[in-house]
Formats: sequence, C-alpha cells, structure tokens
Amino acid sequence: MRIERGKLLRGAPYLVYGLLFVAGVIAALVGDKGYLDLRRLRAERTRAVSELKLDRERVLTSRRAVDQLRGNGLARERIAREKLGLVEPGEVLILLSDDPRAKTAPRFPIVPQPSAPKAAEPPVRPTPVPRARTRRR
Repeated sequence: MRIERGKLLRGAPYLVYGLLFVAGVIAALVGDKGYLDLRRLRAERTRAVSELKLDRERVLTSRRAVDQLRGNGLARERIAREKLGLVEPGEVLILLSDDPRAKTAPRFPIVPQPSAPKAAEPPVRPTPVPRARTRRR
C-alpha cells in the first residue's frame, strides 16, 4: 500500500495539534502551578487556617486568665491556695487524697513530749555559740 504524499501532509496538522493538546494536559496536571500542586497548596492552607484558629483560641483563653488575675483578688487567692498550698494565719490546711494507696497516718507524726529529767542525772546545758567579733573604734 502506498500512501499518497498529499494525504499525509493534510493529516500532519491534526497530529501536531493532538500532541500539543496531550502535552498541555500533562503540563496542567503535573507541571509547576498545575492541578496537583494546587491541591497540595489548598490542603496546606486548610491545615494552616485550622492551626491559626487553635492558636487564636489559646491566646484568647490566656488573655482572659490574665485579665481575671489582674482585676480579681479572689482569683489570685484561689490560685495561691490551690497550687501553692498557702493558708491565711489562723487557718488549718487539711489535705485529702483520692489515692487509695495513700497512707492514713499523719504526715508529721505526733511525738510525745519528753518527761521531766530524772533527779539523778544533771540537766544537759547547751553549748554556747561563739559570737561574732565586732571592731570598736
């Protein structure tokens, strides 16, 4: 079979246009700023927006806590009592534990007061502490 030269030249532009179309589609999919790159950038943007939202919520919560501490003395007192275990003069602090393994004995055992010294033994005198020497003029 013999192909005439005129028919081949008439079909060449269609072949070139077809190849250019396929190359354009491939470039649009995988090329720089193509569809796949656009999908990746959109996913990254969505993740960044959600992180920004979480950060803004944390900042807002922190600002509320700071404002509450600045203006409210009761909030400062509550934190001092809860976290630091502070008490006011005259108050008694009672610590309760939810841990079943916690000991029921007091934290600081009560030691009985020593009785009066026996008559046969002489009382023990404390050793004197040397005083610091001061220079007189």
